[in-house]
This record gives sequence, C-alpha cells and structure tokens, in this order.
Amino acid sequence: MLLRNIALMWFIFGMQHLLLYTFKVLGSKRKYNPQWQEKKSKRFLFNNQIADNIFMSTVSGGLSRTAYEVFYVWAALTRLAPLVTWADNPVWFIVFFLAIPIYRESHFYFVHRTIHWKPLMRNIHYIHHKNPNPGPWSGLSMHPVEHLLYFSVVLIHFIVPSHPIPFFFNSQLTALTPAGGHTGFEGPLLRGFFPIGDYFHYLHHRYVSCNFGTSTVPWDRWLGRFHNGEGTYRTKKEAKEA
Repeated sequence: MLLRNIALMWFIFGMQHLLLYTFKVLGSKRKYNPQWQEKKSKRFLFNNQIADNIFMSTVSGGLSRTAYEVFYVWAALTRLAPLVTWADNPVWFIVFFLAIPIYRESHFYFVHRTIHWKPLMRNIHYIHHKNPNPGPWSGLSMHPVEHLLYFSVVLIHFIVPSHPIPFFFNSQLTALTPAGGHTGFEGPLLRGFFPIGDYFHYLHHRYVSCNFGTSTVPWDRWLGRFHNGEGTYRTKKEAKEA
C-alpha cells in the first residue's frame, strides 16, 4: 500500500512539477508569482524549497495516508467498520459516493480553520505556509500532525456504512488533488488539457487569513473569509467596522 501510494503521488505531483518547473513549458506565463521556488533558503530542509516539499509530502504524507488505509482494511475485515455493498443498498452506495467531494471539502475547511488558531499555526501549520510561492509539491508539505488531521477525512468510513471503493476514492482524492491546487499557475493549463491551477487557494497562501476552503463549497463566502484578489483583503467583520 505504501509503495502504491508513493508511486501515485510521485506520478501526479512529479508530472506537474516536471512540466511546469523543470521543463518550464509555459515559462512564467500565467504564473501567479513570476519568481521561481527558492533553492537557497535556511527556512527549508536541505536549504531547498522543492527538496523540502518533496520530503515532507513523501515521508510524512505517504506514511500518514497509508496508516489510515491499513487501519481501515483491518477494521473492514474484522467488521469493526460498518460495511455496505452494492447488493445491500445500491441507492445509498451511489448517494454516499457522490457526497464524498462535498463532505471532503467541508471537512478540509473546518480542519483548516482550526489549525489557523495561533498556537497550532505557530507550531504545526507554519510548515505548509513556508510556501507563499507554492508549487505542486507544496500541496502536501505539512507537519506530521497536520497530515493526521488532514487525512482524518477518511474516519467517516469507520462510522457511516461504507465500502472500500468510496474509501479509496476519498483517500486518493484527498491525497492527489493538492498538487493541482498548488501549481502556482492560472489554469486550466496546456489549452485546457490540464484542469489544474487554483487562484482561490493561491490567495490563501499570499494573504493567509482568507480562502480557507475551496471555491466549489462556499464556506468562505458564508463565513466572511472570501477574497477574490481585488483590492485590499479585509474580513467581513473588518469591512463592517470600516
């Protein structure tokens, strides 16, 4: 499982990095920040942003997500995790599967807001925010504790009747989509062939206190933390006080 998960990560993350940052097929065209990633900075492991990001994503990220997967397989086999098959309830199987992206993005929003609490930000989430100019490998560059919180999205499968297929879908979606959201380029790329790039999340890396979630489930709009990049960013509370 670990080797498979790392191989998938290296293929998805590595392919995007190879095209955009090694071969530079677009140059700096459509890049939010025209500067390239840091190669000589003491802020990063090995004094290199890319090497730091790859190490944290592969070692801590790979181990964390695989640990959850191993635990789920064991729980499913021993019937500690509630199971439902297509034959048992096809309607629920489909509904639950289709609801996973919405649930996953909501889980991400509230976990993300939680780790922006100052003590957690200072001791845990700061690792991810060492990347104000992110690249694909920045997506899973996190503190080990943050990895455990981030991948805890799969714990719902230990509570709600589920099946290994939606579990695997949820796990892989959570693990592999951060690459596309951290490319640092305006997407979609390569004439629409690559539907990646996330200006919404890039603004979070730039301003820190806005756009905690995703643009598809509008928690930030509902809770006054949305910023579209125009003008000076202010929270809804700050705007009212002004």
